[in-house]
Amino acid sequence: MTPPVWQQIQTLPVDDIQVEERLRTASETAVASIVSSIQEVGSILQPLLVRRVKDGYRLLDGLHRLTAAKEAGLAEVPVKVSECTNDQAIRIEVDANVAGAPLTPLDMAVFLAAHTRYRSVPLQSNT
Repeated sequence: MTPPVWQQIQTLPVDDIQVEERLRTASETAVASIVSSIQEVGSILQPLLVRRVKDGYRLLDGLHRLTAAKEAGLAEVPVKVSECTNDQAIRIEVDANVAGAPLTPLDMAVFLAAHTRYRSVPLQSNT
């Protein structure tokens, strides 16, 4: 399988980023913390990961940041755009969350199960 192709960081309007069913929901506490950071520094520091789809862009990683951006009234957010398969998209979400913010035991079980299911999907890291 061909690894995902990533573009350079760019910005997208927050309303152009679609959010489908996620393995994990956004924590109000984490979103509030990011909103506070946005208010202090004026932007989101870490780009969101999105994939190009027929009708726009779909979120891969960054639900907390996207939610916070909307709450803080940002019009645009920094993103890295990928062209990847559906399986690779799930694998990216899983890997980003397992390596990212602390997970509850239930979140960890959900992500590890998905990781096991999609571990054969090759990824290429450009970070």
